[in-house]
Amino acid sequence: MLNVLKACLGLAVLAVAFLPANVRAADENPFKKAVVGDWVGYKNTTKMQGADMASEMKQTVTAKTEKTITLKIEVIMNGAAVSTTETVIELDKPYDPTATTPNSKVEKLGEGEESITVGGKTYATKWVKMKITMDNAGTKMESESKAWTSPDVPLGGLVKSETVIKSMNMTTVMEMTGAGKK
Repeated sequence: MLNVLKACLGLAVLAVAFLPANVRAADENPFKKAVVGDWVGYKNTTKMQGADMASEMKQTVTAKTEKTITLKIEVIMNGAAVSTTETVIELDKPYDPTATTPNSKVEKLGEGEESITVGGKTYATKWVKMKITMDNAGTKMESESKAWTSPDVPLGGLVKSETVIKSMNMTTVMEMTGAGKK
């Protein structure tokens, strides 16, 4: 069950990674203005096959040069890290999250603007709805995600996302819990 959850969280994280590229201008890299120590945190609520699970995710900038930024992504469940990864993002090119996940396909289903309130604060957001198909160790996973982003939120701007994987009877809602600098 834990391996299935890790794979599902991976799909949710992948959905989040695609959002800055889909919501922002193609030539604008959403990580250019980030500095070492910038972070953003999220709470995740997953309902899967009748069970409710909670986790947290934190993204932190750990290094930056003129041409790259290193982003550490930590996923925590029940107080313990279940996944910690680092990814290097090139800043002198448009952000392309598909470069690190070649076995995935993204199809945009719609977009718009909406004000939403998360953590007691209202954000003017742009939203995008998409279908993501991913091959995870030989298993095809398909999800639909809707995400709201704001330029007022660091590291890609994600305020909230909802991801549904129908084949697993799973829904994940991710909401920003905080952001700042170390």
